[in-house]
Amino acid sequence: MRYKDIKKSDHYASIPQEGYMMAVFDDLILFQPYQKTDDGLTFSNMENVSDRNLLRIHCFDRDTEYRRMELDDGDRIIEAVLSAEEETAMEPDLIYEDEMLLREEFIEGAGGLRALKVINRFRYTYFDTMTLDNYRLSYQE
Repeated sequence: MRYKDIKKSDHYASIPQEGYMMAVFDDLILFQPYQKTDDGLTFSNMENVSDRNLLRIHCFDRDTEYRRMELDDGDRIIEAVLSAEEETAMEPDLIYEDEMLLREEFIEGAGGLRALKVINRFRYTYFDTMTLDNYRLSYQE
C-alpha cells in the first residue's frame, strides 16, 4: 500500500485524531507526531513519503493504537485497533507495561518524546503456560 492510500483503510475512522506515528517504509523509518485530517494523516515532510510503499504503521495516542502491517510481501495484512478500555477487563497480572527509550535520531522528530510505553498483554495457553497475546503502544510525557 502506498502511504497516500492510508485514508482508504477500513479502520481509518478508528485512528486517533492526533498522536504519534511510527511508519516503516521500504527504505525509511519515521517516528513523529501526526494529525488526522480529511485528506489523511499530516505531519512534517509528509510530501516525501506519499508515494512510498508503506510496510507497517502504528498510529497511537495514550489510549488507542491503530496498527497496519503487511506480511509475506503484501499477501497478508494485519489491521487492528487496540484500546486501553480493553485492558480494564483483563486480569491485571497479565498486563505488563514497559518503557522503551527512543534513539536520539527519533527524539527530535518526535517533539521531545523520549520514550514509548509498551503495554504487553499476556494470556495463559491451553497447556497453562503464559504467552504474549498482543501489545499496545502508548506514551507518557
